[in-house]
Amino acid sequence: MRLCRFLPLCALPVLLCLCASSAFSGGETLLLQHVRQYLVSLQDGSDVIVIEGEVRNMTGNALSYIGVSAVFYDSSGDVIGSERQLCGNILPADELRKLSAVGIQSRLRITPHLHGTHIPVKSDETVPFMIVFSGNERPHEFSVSAYVLDLGADR
Repeated sequence: MRLCRFLPLCALPVLLCLCASSAFSGGETLLLQHVRQYLVSLQDGSDVIVIEGEVRNMTGNALSYIGVSAVFYDSSGDVIGSERQLCGNILPADELRKLSAVGIQSRLRITPHLHGTHIPVKSDETVPFMIVFSGNERPHEFSVSAYVLDLGADR
């Protein structure tokens, strides 16, 4: 997990930390890569913060489900929100702009395993992720971590 700050630049926040970080879960290693964040203005006039990147599976085994979690902080270091998301479902920025914040969350919750198209992430392969934050307060910094999720064999 790495703590990152938002810095304003041309009215868009910019990610201060660009380094990859590792998340460990029971000896399994997941590597966050190419993490970036940007602001998207929606048609209804509201703004959302998008964090996207990739998780590399460095466990030595294929993994069925990998999730990411982001925690958002204000300038005092207090938590102002959090989001969790299964990896693998991302939306293009032009599609994001056409949806409401609720619509975006709904579309991101549609997961391939529900539609029979899920493919496990093999060792040393990556899977993309996207987290969208639509809280009332603009975050000062955030942290992102990746984890292995066991949804059971019958899902």
